[in-house]
Amino acid sequence: MKIVGRILYAMLAVFVFWFAIDYARGRMEFLYFSEKGQEALDLNDDAFFYGSGRDYHYQNELFSGTFESYTITLYEAADATIEEDVLNVETYIYGILHDTQELQDLYHVDFIADDSVLEVQVVKFREFLNIGMMTNDIGDQYGIAKEAMFTADFHTLSISDANDNEFMNIPFELNESSFVLEDVLTNYYETNESLPVEELTDQAIYPRYVHTLEPYMHVLYISIAVYVVAVGLSFYILFILRRKHLGKKEPSIYFKKEQQKYIDQDNKKE
Repeated sequence: MKIVGRILYAMLAVFVFWFAIDYARGRMEFLYFSEKGQEALDLNDDAFFYGSGRDYHYQNELFSGTFESYTITLYEAADATIEEDVLNVETYIYGILHDTQELQDLYHVDFIADDSVLEVQVVKFREFLNIGMMTNDIGDQYGIAKEAMFTADFHTLSISDANDNEFMNIPFELNESSFVLEDVLTNYYETNESLPVEELTDQAIYPRYVHTLEPYMHVLYISIAVYVVAVGLSFYILFILRRKHLGKKEPSIYFKKEQQKYIDQDNKKE
């Protein structure tokens, strides 16, 4: 039983450790986006939100439409990979939804052509930040592939809330000539035989925006410290202090009587 108890205790300690780490990371992300995310919103810095999704992003707008208090803006981003000295650039479209009022958690977005509709969603980036980001048609990641936007001649953009109540219906137009990342990155690679870092910022092309939680590492340290103290104290109480006192309690009077009977019987035999 002692071995089983210690195994269960070890398993519980591991579970609590991962819980502490997960809690600390969640708390760090909350503090980071509460502070830095709100600063980006105040500065209208959309790149803070969509710029971390791909290797490169273009900070000039592809399209922007406004209706009443709502504004939706599309941006270009791209992944760049090199295989056998050949550069491959995959381009994506990111959508940002703003509202001067409080955004809901989910919106439906339709890009409408005469004979087809591209249906995507906008979800709130963080529940405590008033900004929404467009997902792909599957809904499993932010942004949609560039090719999806040119499967038809989309001419209207419609947005509805989660209950399918349409509140935005505006003309939409997007030309392939508006996209710049693939051509600029390819030209740079062919000229320099490497990919840019900060060399194209004068053309509003930036590398991946990296979010860092380093300023909030104290949260992780505090969580680990609390975990160590809690585990150490519980281990001492369960396996050391308890063992020290085990058997030191005064036996009951009934136990003493039964014990004396056996002693008396042994004495008679002698």
